[in-house]
Amino acid sequence: RTNASNQLAAATSADITSLLGNIPFMIGGNTFGTVGTPAVLGTNDAKALNFSTNGAVRMSMDTSGAIQVNGQAFSLAVADTTNSGGTINWNANTTNVLRWTPGTDNASATTVNIGNIKAGGSYQFTAKGSGTGQVNFLCSQTLAGYVAASYIPANGARIATGTLNKTVYTILYDGLDCMVTWITGF
Repeated sequence: RTNASNQLAAATSADITSLLGNIPFMIGGNTFGTVGTPAVLGTNDAKALNFSTNGAVRMSMDTSGAIQVNGQAFSLAVADTTNSGGTINWNANTTNVLRWTPGTDNASATTVNIGNIKAGGSYQFTAKGSGTGQVNFLCSQTLAGYVAASYIPANGARIATGTLNKTVYTILYDGLDCMVTWITGF
């Protein structure tokens, strides 16, 4: 395209859209306005979709929808909470790692309600402090209708020992059951 002085001008997204007939994904983001369908990034044929950085494929989605991550997949969002026993409400949409430092009532049992938990997801809960109160987990794919977790080893009191003074819980969810493994005495 040219400007009023017949000089080459920078193309706008509208120029590209008129040339390509569709709205492409642009550096810096897109505005889809009133387009009636969701934005789609993908292939229309039996080809995998690769995501690359620095010239190397970092993530790939095959034609069946399976995703392979080449490198470490992790959450950048880690949350911290404090309270004195009772109930902790954890929205798994915001983080998959929650660190808890109990208040003054370290011997009381605490219930952790994990909402928006995802099938196949892995979550970490760390209790730091000298308390010995048991931590009980309830899980839900929404923010209601929580189900109790199963534990290996059997759920029990935290032990107030270890250099870091932490108990670490790993929570797994298979879409039906919430399963917890835990190690105390770190």
